[in-house]
Amino acid sequence: MVILDSSVVIAIFKDSDVHHEKAKEIFYREDDLVIPSCVLIEILSILKMRKGLEAVQKCTEFLYNAENIDVYEISNELVDEAIAFYVKHNNNLSFTDTLLLALSQKTKISLITFDKELEKIAAKM
Repeated sequence: MVILDSSVVIAIFKDSDVHHEKAKEIFYREDDLVIPSCVLIEILSILKMRKGLEAVQKCTEFLYNAENIDVYEISNELVDEAIAFYVKHNNNLSFTDTLLLALSQKTKISLITFDKELEKIAAKM
């Protein structure tokens, strides 16, 4: 089981992305993929801005029809933990990325991302 960052999912739907092939490999190799609900929101927002509503529809159908993907609802408790981390640490992460770190740390599930800053911080935790 692994948690996916938006960078991995977006790479699936962008053929020109440098990580496109690696992202496809992750989707087909891993049996249990977790996409937090906040990441789903981020994915759909980015796809709409970059590729339009057709890409959003394609992505939504793909994610909800894939048997190896679980959309994880973020609890209030996890949000509180992420807020504490976000305020305490001065880094360049978005709040969504901070939620991913909190979820990964709390569940002991590995995080997969193509975001170098997020990857660096996750490796230290």
